[in-house]
Amino acid sequence: MASDYRRGTFNRYVLILNRLIFESKQMLKQKAGNVVSITAALADEPTAGINASVSMFTKGGLNAVTRSLAIEYARKDIRLNAVAFGTVDTPSHKDAPRKL
Repeated sequence: MASDYRRGTFNRYVLILNRLIFESKQMLKQKAGNVVSITAALADEPTAGINASVSMFTKGGLNAVTRSLAIEYARKDIRLNAVAFGTVDTPSHKDAPRKL
C-alpha cells in the first residue's frame, strides 16, 4: 500500500528520475551516450493483490521520461532504453492473483 512507504523511499525514487534527466543533459554536452534504465513490467500492467503503487508511480514516470528523451535525443547520438522485468513463473508464484 502507498501508506507503507516512507517519505525517504519516495524521495529516492524521484531522485532516480531527476538523475536520468541530468545525465541525459550531460550526454548532450558530450554529443553521445547510452542510458539503460531498469524498470518493471508491472508499471504498465498492474495486478490486483500486488501493492506497488508508489514504486509503480515512479517506474511509470521513468518509462515515460525514457521514451520521451529517446525520441528527443535520437538524432543526437544518444540512446535511451528501458529493461522491464516481468514475473517469472516459479513455485513461489503458485498463489499469484492471476495466471502467469
